[in-house]
Amino acid sequence: MKALQNLRVGTKIIALVMLMAIFLSVVGYTGYYNNLKSNDIINTLYTDKLRSISLLKEARAANRNIQGISYRLLTAPLTQTEYLELKNEMDALITQFNEIWTNYKQTNPDTYEQDMFPTFDSELEQYRTEREEALAIASAGNEEEGFRYFTREVTPHMEKLNSILLEISDYNDRTSKEMMDQANEDFKSSTRVIIIVLAAAVVLAIAVGTFIGRLISVPLNKVVTNVNEIARGNLTVEAVKLDTKDEIGILAQAVNQMAVNLKDLIKHVSVSAEQVASSSEELSASSEQQALATSQVATAIADVAAGTEKQSMAIDDTSMAIEQISAAIQQVAATSSEVAEQASNTSLAAQDGQKVIDQAIKQMNRIGHATDVTQGAVDKLAQGSRMIGEITDVISDIASQTNLLALNAAIEAARAGEQGRGFAVVAEEVRKLAEQSSKAANQIAELINENHLNINNAVTAMQTGNQDVKHGIEMVSSVGATFEQIAGSINQSVNSIQEVSASVEEMAGGSQQIVNAINQIDTISKQNLSQSQTVSAATEEQSASVEQISSSSQALAKMAQDLQLAVSKFSV
Repeated sequence: MKALQNLRVGTKIIALVMLMAIFLSVVGYTGYYNNLKSNDIINTLYTDKLRSISLLKEARAANRNIQGISYRLLTAPLTQTEYLELKNEMDALITQFNEIWTNYKQTNPDTYEQDMFPTFDSELEQYRTEREEALAIASAGNEEEGFRYFTREVTPHMEKLNSILLEISDYNDRTSKEMMDQANEDFKSSTRVIIIVLAAAVVLAIAVGTFIGRLISVPLNKVVTNVNEIARGNLTVEAVKLDTKDEIGILAQAVNQMAVNLKDLIKHVSVSAEQVASSSEELSASSEQQALATSQVATAIADVAAGTEKQSMAIDDTSMAIEQISAAIQQVAATSSEVAEQASNTSLAAQDGQKVIDQAIKQMNRIGHATDVTQGAVDKLAQGSRMIGEITDVISDIASQTNLLALNAAIEAARAGEQGRGFAVVAEEVRKLAEQSSKAANQIAELINENHLNINNAVTAMQTGNQDVKHGIEMVSSVGATFEQIAGSINQSVNSIQEVSASVEEMAGGSQQIVNAINQIDTISKQNLSQSQTVSAATEEQSASVEQISSSSQALAKMAQDLQLAVSKFSV
């Protein structure tokens, strides 16, 4: 029973078909065998019996005709011609009888008939000899003596021959009847066998077919019931317990494993959906924080740009003042060469020079103050650049986490199959936005690094300019002191005036250096302003990307809710 259940379904059906084929073969062979026997009997009846009976009847008829002609030859008054005609006719009948008898012997006679052949041949030989003797006596003119001889000697042999022919004919008739009876009995027997075999085949086929059908249908119905329950979302169905090794048993194991895998998948998808929903909320919150931070960065950059613009304007003013001072100093240098000739005007020129020096000192102080303010702004700009770098690092980290979450979401969407296709599209968009944010953050970092380098250069230049301004103040102060000495000792020698002229020339050179430094500061300030504007534009782009990430995270949360709703239809 167990071995039969473990057979393949195709093997079971083939076994049923083979069983039916065996019964059909038995029925066919029985019919064929009996038909073959019936055909043999019919052939035997025709070739051996019916033909034998027909030949025996012809032989008896020919023998009677010979006997009649013999009587006419013995008793009737005949002319010579009539006698010869009858004699020829009798010879023809004798030849015909011989042919008939020869043909009869070739009909496959049985032993009983063959045992009678010697007696018949002996009687036939004696009959013909005695008959010729009687005819010879009659033809010699003794008709009565020939007739009596014929009656006494020939007739017993003739009757014996007819008796043998009749007995053989009756024997063949009885044998034919026995063969027909046997054929009828065989027909009835074969009919009974065929009916019994057919009935047994039908009963056994119904029984075996029903049994095999139940072996197939009962477990298959169990599998179909579980599959229908699983199709309706009920994954809590009890596993089909079939330990058979046929296709249905394999199918039941596959359905059971499918239910287990679906249950695990639904649980995993449910957990993943919750994680995605939570992650999308965290991503949305992070994107909002990032948007706020980006806004703060944009505000700080705008402030830096405004401060840089003001610094540039102040430096322009300082540059103009320094150029004026330089021109004045050069004028003083030119005038100092004529001091010896214009001694009378030295006092007035010294007073004017003292005023100019005082203004120069005040202007240099303003330049020093502006330089300090500029350096403070540059320091703030450097600090803002560092803050932007830190915020950019945060943005890069958030973009990396967003990319990782998008990849995880795409994997979970792929596991979800058809239901997660839309979710996979959203995850891919989130991943692309994360990559764009990461690229933007990298660009901002590069700009910040470049800006930081420029700011460092500006700081260095500002420090150098500050030192030059201090040196200029010292020089202007020295010039003021000199002019005070000139005013106090206007009558000093020409050597003192030459020393003053040399000092004025040195101050002119220093003032030119101050002009060059201020021009460098102005150039750096303008570059810093341009970089600040670039950072501001990048920050605006990053803000737009953050808004897209926030929108995508909200859509991701909606997809996660839809996925949770779809998963809730399954009972695990």
